[in-house]
Parts: sequence; structure tokens; C-alpha cells
Amino acid sequence: MKKTFLIVFAVICGIAAIFTCHADNDKKTRYIEILIKQGIVKGAPRSISIVPITCFYNSGTLSLTFIDEIGSVTVAVINQSTGEQWIDYIDSTDGYATMQISEDEGDYAIEIETDSGISYSGYFTL
Repeated sequence: MKKTFLIVFAVICGIAAIFTCHADNDKKTRYIEILIKQGIVKGAPRSISIVPITCFYNSGTLSLTFIDEIGSVTVAVINQSTGEQWIDYIDSTDGYATMQISEDEGDYAIEIETDSGISYSGYFTL
């Protein structure tokens, strides 16, 4: 019984060590949910509005999901640490879009503007 317990314990410790080493080698793999907020619209009622966009970052890929069809949007991502920018023009009718950006560490801002002038923004750090 003791021998079986020690063997099981050694196997579990070995598996944990393997996963720890793998996680250290894979530090650039990041999955970040980005909170998107709607900009202030003059003359609009002061009620809570649902933002029709969700945004995630995963290892150099920015994924946007459009909950509602809001037409064509311009998406700009700015690395605030270096000033590097990525800009893409996306049609929300597809419901989903991706764009490639840098994997460099830094503070990033994302700005989304619809053709009708409604703006959304968010921030994330790598």
C-alpha cells in the first residue's frame, strides 16, 4: 500500500513538473478579454447602453465579435508604449472578425468607430 502511494505521488509530481516547465516556455501565449466601452454621445439619454462588441486578444490575434449588426467599423489598435498602430476596416454583418497585431509587451488602446459616428474604446496590457 505504501509503495503504491509513493508511486502515485511520484507520477503526480512528475506531471506537475512537466506542465510547469511547459508553462514557463509558453509565456507569450496570452488570452485577454478586453472591456469595450461606448463613447459619450451628445444629446443621448443617460441610460446604460449595451455595447454590441466583445473583444479578445490571444497571442497576437485580436478577435472581435459583433452581437448586433452595426454596419462597417474602423478598428484602430495603438501600442501606447511605442506608438505603433494597426488599422482595419471591418464589416460587422459577418458577426466576427480578427486582425493581427504585435505580441510586444506594452499598453494598448483599441478604438472602434462606426460609419454612423458611434465610437467605442478599450485598453489592455501585455
